Amino acid sequence: MIPTDDTTAFDQCNPEDRKWYDKLYLAKYFGYNCGSGSIRDDGEWIVRPITNLAGMGIDATIDWYNAGQPIPANFFWCEVFTGRHITIDFARVDGVWKQLHTFEGFNTRDNLIQFSNWRRVDYLYQLPKALQQVQSDQINVELIGGKLIEVHFRHNSDPVMYDEFWPIWSEDQQPPPGKWTRIDDAVEHVGRLGFYVPQ
Repeated sequence: MIPTDDTTAFDQCNPEDRKWYDKLYLAKYFGYNCGSGSIRDDGEWIVRPITNLAGMGIDATIDWYNAGQPIPANFFWCEVFTGRHITIDFARVDGVWKQLHTFEGFNTRDNLIQFSNWRRVDYLYQLPKALQQVQSDQINVELIGGKLIEVHFRHNSDPVMYDEFWPIWSEDQQPPPGKWTRIDDAVEHVGRLGFYVPQ
């Protein structure tokens, strides 16, 4: 069965590859300024759950922290990246990784999980060699400012057949200007009620 959610993907993937769902491991692997337990230095940091299969951005916050300030045991702190938020699907075809659906997402620092919209973009990215060695044949990665922040062993479950889509977060949310149709959210992800997609 091809997984469409992270819980299924995590259960099905090679146990040795599950470390990539540990975002603290990922941050350390790529040399980011990060840690756990308590904040190392005064400054602005993003604090996130180390592993969160229900929705990788849930409970992530960007704020000012003081050195020594404790954070929950299952969270970690990391430097804050800025720039474009990109999600990319890769598939292994005849032993070669091919870049597939590539979208840019738009959100705010105050609400890191509820993206206003996603738009297909031209953005080439070389899958890191370590990820090319995993046993899964499909990977989705999330980047901010070119920095890899998340890995999923499943493809994007959003309506990627469209070039742009707008998640619906409340029943009174209106579509953007133009001609749009409302569709359901196939995976009922983190409170989404559906999407507006082009007619």
